[in-house]
Amino acid sequence: MAEPAQTHAPNRPDGHAHEDAAPDRGPRPRLILMPGMGTDGRALQPQRAIDADVTVLEWLEPDEREPLDRYAGRLADGLDLKGTADRKAPPPSVAPGSVGPLYVGGVSLGAMIALELGRVLHARRERTGAPVAGIFIIGGAQSGEQIATPLRCSAWLARHTVFPRVLVRPSLPIVARFVKFSEGLDDEQRRLVRDMLQDLSTPMLRWQATAACAWALDGDPAAPVHSIHGAQDGVITRQEGEVDQMVEGGKHLINMTHADEVNAFIEARMAAAGA
Repeated sequence: MAEPAQTHAPNRPDGHAHEDAAPDRGPRPRLILMPGMGTDGRALQPQRAIDADVTVLEWLEPDEREPLDRYAGRLADGLDLKGTADRKAPPPSVAPGSVGPLYVGGVSLGAMIALELGRVLHARRERTGAPVAGIFIIGGAQSGEQIATPLRCSAWLARHTVFPRVLVRPSLPIVARFVKFSEGLDDEQRRLVRDMLQDLSTPMLRWQATAACAWALDGDPAAPVHSIHGAQDGVITRQEGEVDQMVEGGKHLINMTHADEVNAFIEARMAAAGA
């Protein structure tokens, strides 16, 4: 199986990070982020500004009926668990305190995967050097039942009928334009959404939709969950008391449209946990 691409800084085709000198204040937090359905790591470009060692995962090609927990396990297998950019294989164990606290997070479907990934990495904490300190849910859910009904119906059609499959590729520019207006994206963001959709394979898009709708978190999360959600999100509906922070005027892609609020929320929660 191919390993998931990890990028620690932009504009590096090999996925390795540019190392910047950090203040002498102890190990920096490590934050692993997963993009949402129909997007890739480019959608998380705004989150690279977060004050942490940020790793953005990319999609592995899934097996047709692979559940999210198994998929998360494969993502974890390819991770550089120590968080350094120049190691191809992590050591058998990492000394506690030698690396910063470990957080995982994701957007939309990526948030669902983050909840499963948190469990996998928590179980491997001797190799990561620390248990998972927290999980960030950005416009996400803890069950596919929270996805809007029309989208769940579309996912069912994508799996069980032929006609929608034929229309997937030709419809993507239309989808991107619809997302622009429904999400309040600017032209540059709309072009990015279009490009990301076109770069994903049709089987990947179908798997993402069906896997998300079929998933529900089994039991308690492996770490404290910190959730932020758009108050006008029409893709995944959450109520005021179900999330830690509602973004007024925000819809589904708040990590792009309200990046400053999302980044400030993540940094504040990591700072409070480390206080």
